[in-house]
Amino acid sequence: MADGAVSFLLLKLQTFASREWNLQENIRNGVHDLQIEMQSIEALMRDADAKKDHDHRIKVWIQEVRIQAHAIEDVLDLFRFQQDQESMWHHLKMRHPISNLIQDINTRLATIKKTNESYQSMASTSSSTTETNTYLNVRVAPLIIGTGGDKIVGMEEPKRKLVSWAMERNQKLKVMFVVGMAGLGKTTMARCVFEMVKQHYDCHAWIIASKSRTKTETLRSLLEELGCPREGSNKVTLSNRLQNFLQHKRYVIIVDDLWEKDVWESIKLALPDANNSRIIITTRRGDVANSCREDDSIDIHKLQPLSLECAEQLFSKKAFRGRCPSALKEVSKSILQKCEGLPLGIIEMGRLLSSKSATPYEWKKIHDSLESELKSGGGLSNTMNVLQVTRIYLTISNLSSGKVNIGSNFRLLKVLDIQGTPLGNFPSAITDLVLLKYLSLRKTNIRSIPKSLGKLRQLETLDLKQTRVKKLPESVLKLAKLRHLLVYSYNMGSVVSFDSVQGFSVSTKIGAMKNLQKLSFVRAKRQHRMIQELRNLTQLRKLGIPLELASMASNPPRFLQRLYLKGSLKTFPNWVSSLHDLVIIRLKWSSLSGDNPIEALQDLPNLMELQLLDAYTGTQLDFEANKFQKLKILDLEQLKQLGFIIMEDDTLPSLQKLIIRQCNELEQVPVGINNLRRLNELLLCDMPEKFVAQLKKKGSGLHHLVHRVSVIHSYQQGHLEEDLS
Repeated sequence: MADGAVSFLLLKLQTFASREWNLQENIRNGVHDLQIEMQSIEALMRDADAKKDHDHRIKVWIQEVRIQAHAIEDVLDLFRFQQDQESMWHHLKMRHPISNLIQDINTRLATIKKTNESYQSMASTSSSTTETNTYLNVRVAPLIIGTGGDKIVGMEEPKRKLVSWAMERNQKLKVMFVVGMAGLGKTTMARCVFEMVKQHYDCHAWIIASKSRTKTETLRSLLEELGCPREGSNKVTLSNRLQNFLQHKRYVIIVDDLWEKDVWESIKLALPDANNSRIIITTRRGDVANSCREDDSIDIHKLQPLSLECAEQLFSKKAFRGRCPSALKEVSKSILQKCEGLPLGIIEMGRLLSSKSATPYEWKKIHDSLESELKSGGGLSNTMNVLQVTRIYLTISNLSSGKVNIGSNFRLLKVLDIQGTPLGNFPSAITDLVLLKYLSLRKTNIRSIPKSLGKLRQLETLDLKQTRVKKLPESVLKLAKLRHLLVYSYNMGSVVSFDSVQGFSVSTKIGAMKNLQKLSFVRAKRQHRMIQELRNLTQLRKLGIPLELASMASNPPRFLQRLYLKGSLKTFPNWVSSLHDLVIIRLKWSSLSGDNPIEALQDLPNLMELQLLDAYTGTQLDFEANKFQKLKILDLEQLKQLGFIIMEDDTLPSLQKLIIRQCNELEQVPVGINNLRRLNELLLCDMPEKFVAQLKKKGSGLHHLVHRVSVIHSYQQGHLEEDLS
């Protein structure tokens, strides 16, 4: 439990102090204090580990330590940035010098230690204690609020619905994403539901899957929570152990604070799909929740801010233990507006004000100094942790003017997601966020990216999906830490056409970006040079390229996990068969005549999803015995000459979802489909009525071949035409 992030940071502080020998005295003293505080906290972690003290509150406390460790790293990075680019530093107009930032973190670390001491005190006594104004960090507060029988006003109805969902009987594994911005009470509600239903399951677990955790750490944490041995250093071993442990059990698992789809997918692949089990996932990322919604077993509940009536009721309960005095109504309403309907912010603000003198003068003074206290880390610092994080989401998500103004208190921002806003131009203020790691401008009207993007040297993800950007500046090559570069858009109609995917052009020197893991959809005029550059991207996991590039490649990045190929081909690239880590491949408009792509792909050991869109002009597809061992999703679209599909015994043993779209010459149901034991979803899209009629219960008598399939839907022009289940 003695966290690796803490140990690493202690080493980094020591190195920093020894190298930067000419530090100003106040900075040197601050760094020294940081070292002492972190050493003390590391010792507390080791003590907790020795005592096997692994309850939820201790784990959340450790998570807060991690957050502060990363904050210290930010300050060190910012100091180096100041040293390297003094002129830009002045341009940033930071409110606090480095020494003040270090002092703020030292104050928070001292508070974290006190929080740990209060946990120990709480654990050592069985008597109930009165509420205090002790600091509660953003992740601790919801857990404690949710375990004391404290009803959150305005949350009873969504909680009731979620409990009902968790208790209903359904053989399939069902998943619920609880989505909302920070402070809305996602964790609190999940905790209440968890405590109410967990006794009805064979086993249960609560894990935190925040940004600082790797997929392996998350799996190991889940095993530990379930009381299962967690030895093993790789995901495969841990996944197998988890699946074996849960195989015949009914389980409920809470995954709190999910940020990345990949983390959920690593968990999902290890979960048995049966036994009335339930998963509840809390996340701020609505885009992640939507991208995970693959079928009707996954649902999304979006939490909303409290209504004004409920907000006032909750605020009065915390601040006054009853009704608001008439003399304080006006100032209370103004303060409450700053909480923006967020339950956690209202609770923290109410608790703070309950300790103040209930006079208009005292409250007006707090109201007028609220912003400055929040920024300077004063008594309201915990409330602002909620409100600051939330305010940037609120400000951005409610944009109507198409402009972004970023205040000085957000200069240390690392994540900026302004997707879906009416922006027409790239906001110049963004390039001042020198520590930014994640930038999403998805679904905006931005047409171009400025050269100044190269200032964001810490950037790891640039998401420009569904924008009008067609070209990136040469300065993008300065983003040496960039891992995910996603620049493409879809022109979707009822029929998926060749030009439905629009990519982007980039410098042919892109091979210098050694850390790239996801790159799509790239175009190039100098194709031979681009192929040479792509070979240098050895870390690539996802690649989207036109097939004229693919046909020339002979030595692709060997760790590719996702491959999207678009365009005409004379022969299928033989190098694809060597990509043993490949999980997803989409082959579009290749119109292969001689080469059957099925033969080239059937032995890939980890392939889980295959899409063939106008990719083959042959009349028959044969799926041989014992092939495609892990394939779960098969999508066959616009195969215009396809007349027959043959599925031999023991082929596609893991297939769960089969999509057949606009294969107008397909005469009959795939032969052998009745042997696909795990198939639970069959989707027919824009298929001839003659074909669909075969699967009707009162049709030609072939419905018995798919009687095990729980979902059989026929669509026309994107609309559900008939349920054949």
